[in-house]
Amino acid sequence: MFSLMKPKNAPDNWAQLPGNYVDDEVDGRFGWDEGVAHMNQTIKELNAKEAGRFTYANWTPSLISYDAPMDITKRYWETVDVSSTSNYYYAGACRDWRLRTPQGYNPTTTATCQTSSAYAKAMQVMQEVNAARGVYTPIWMVPTVLSPEGEHDLSDQMTPDRVKAQVWAMLIHESRGIVWFTQSPGGGDDNPCMSGDTLADVRIHNTACSRDQVQAMGEVNAEVKALAPVLNTQSYVWNFGDGLDTMLKSYNGDAYIFAMTQDALTGQRTFTLPTGVTPKTVDVVGENRTIAVKDGKFTDDFPVESTHHVYKVRL
Repeated sequence: MFSLMKPKNAPDNWAQLPGNYVDDEVDGRFGWDEGVAHMNQTIKELNAKEAGRFTYANWTPSLISYDAPMDITKRYWETVDVSSTSNYYYAGACRDWRLRTPQGYNPTTTATCQTSSAYAKAMQVMQEVNAARGVYTPIWMVPTVLSPEGEHDLSDQMTPDRVKAQVWAMLIHESRGIVWFTQSPGGGDDNPCMSGDTLADVRIHNTACSRDQVQAMGEVNAEVKALAPVLNTQSYVWNFGDGLDTMLKSYNGDAYIFAMTQDALTGQRTFTLPTGVTPKTVDVVGENRTIAVKDGKFTDDFPVESTHHVYKVRL
């Protein structure tokens, strides 16, 4: 096991520390200039003892929204090797979440703000930060096990299907790492499942209100680990068809298609395979079924907005 946080008594050259988790949501605790200065000073102190390890920081959603100009976001991004943002779209209130784009503002509408497609849009904007910098650095995301604010008129509780769907939406849009938020600290009387450590609550205290979500977290972690050799390869650009969010990989003689729907829509989707890829069937990974291919195309169902499928195609 490896960690981005060093135990108190570990030596400076602790082998289980490949990188440093520098700080969390600095952009929400300082002014713009003060936050950048804080990051640079903290990293300078870390590098003095632990040169060679990568640096990672998590930011608030403000850095990819209309709250922060692109030049501010770039300055924060440039302080570390790896960036993530904590966007809890499924669980949070359907506020005016407007994601910044080079063309202006891209509202996350009330029809899609509490759906997997909101995470996809956030990842796209994070990719645009790299594009504006002209430097590609790994982008991570922070999924949540429970709603940080409980369940009331503004916030929804997480469900097992949502726990999984947020992760697949992130990965399909090139998140290179996931860091779980495992607390539910807010909401007061509206939060019957308040928790400082959801995993401990389930494992040690057998807390019923979060048991299914933690089980789903374990399941999606196992799925991602099993597919890690595929996920860690280069992605290829291909348009499989309208209404699809996809990621295409090639590994060990097979193509892998990771797929969800765009904009929280549901129903059947038809996939057009790349030229020269001519299988008779495709395997649906983890679902114990195959789909026939006809004239280079196949069709599958996406009954709810959280549905995701992974297809394996022999090359």
